[in-house]
Amino acid sequence: MFGQPQQQYGYPQQGYGYQQPQRQSAQLSSLGDLLAGNSAKAYFGADSQPGDSVTGVIEKIETTQVNDFQTKQPAFWNDGRPKEQIHVIIQTQLRDPSVDDDDGRRSLWIKGWGIQLKAFREACRQAGVKIPKPGDTVTERFVGLGQRGDAPQPPKVFEFHIEPASSVNSLVNGSQPQQPVQPGFQQPPQQQYAQQQPQQQYAQQQPQQPQADPMKVNQLKAMGKSPQEIAALLGVPVEAVTAITDAANPTAHPYAANGEEPEF
Repeated sequence: MFGQPQQQYGYPQQGYGYQQPQRQSAQLSSLGDLLAGNSAKAYFGADSQPGDSVTGVIEKIETTQVNDFQTKQPAFWNDGRPKEQIHVIIQTQLRDPSVDDDDGRRSLWIKGWGIQLKAFREACRQAGVKIPKPGDTVTERFVGLGQRGDAPQPPKVFEFHIEPASSVNSLVNGSQPQQPVQPGFQQPPQQQYAQQQPQQQYAQQQPQQPQADPMKVNQLKAMGKSPQEIAALLGVPVEAVTAITDAANPTAHPYAANGEEPEF
């Protein structure tokens, strides 16, 4: 009918006063987040087998929203609450030869409900921490599949172990307890000088080699650290670490009767 605005191909006619909808600008990352990187390759995937585990130092830990597996859109519960998960980026010694710029960073994804959250809470409780923070060491191990129940697929069961950075730093950098000194006893200066002079002369003749503290080595080994990790933490050669561990466990020596090496 005359006098009515016409429509062409299903779109309203754009007359005077029409304003193009403004596109909302995306929120940009901070310079620190951009340089540090907010993502890393996930360690566990569809091909993970029971017994697979990874250990690394926490670089970043945050809460994010789960994406629906099929739609790839943010997922929600039936009551409208967002489904949440814990995202942990750890620094490991792993390197994927198929990735040119692999820096060893890996992502761990922990569901914010059910048995995965319960296992992570238990690891925090055993470590004596309320919230893990960057610098702490975390180990995650894939145990297997749990009971499916009403879920379409059985849940994946994981175990966690958290080592606070404070305990590792105090172990690596802490001073050894000094031997108690008897009250009223003081070594004569002449005897002190006589004992120090041969030691100083021997130190000048022998090249200084980094020595590994057996107590620290055994304590780090008890935490589950590998010889390479212990050597890196203490700043000593790997051979010095293995010499201590072999001495503590003679049956694990390469020339032992069974011919097997120790496992960490």
